[in-house]
Amino acid sequence: MPTLSFCNPKGGSGKSTTCILMALEIARSGLSVVILDSDPKGWLSSWAGLKPMPPGIEVRQVQQSDLTGAALEAAEQADYVLVDVEGSADASLIDAVLVADLVIVPSQPSRMDDRIAQSAETKSHLGPGYGIVLPSEVHCRDRY
Repeated sequence: MPTLSFCNPKGGSGKSTTCILMALEIARSGLSVVILDSDPKGWLSSWAGLKPMPPGIEVRQVQQSDLTGAALEAAEQADYVLVDVEGSADASLIDAVLVADLVIVPSQPSRMDDRIAQSAETKSHLGPGYGIVLPSEVHCRDRY
């Protein structure tokens, strides 16, 4: 089944929040989803422990070294697999990109995120997979 990885080497870009919202919408449509939380801080897993998860959503805390195997296993058990990674440019980010059918790069309206987004768009053309840059926050200016 499709595996979507939420990646951005910058922390605080909205990866976990976007991942959660995507999982809720997938489950709302009647499909099952496994979220793999590979962030050592386990923010998403902690969030999932606050209250019962809606039907169709399972959150699993996984070690970065186990991500590939966990993603393959989850793909056999659910309609969608979502991977949340920590904000860093280490091996966990690379592994998350390699297991993904689609890489989603949440970004804030900032110069740093703009550079990351441009880099992600360029890299998405190099491999067989696809990438999408998703603004996770929009600032509007009142022009009146």
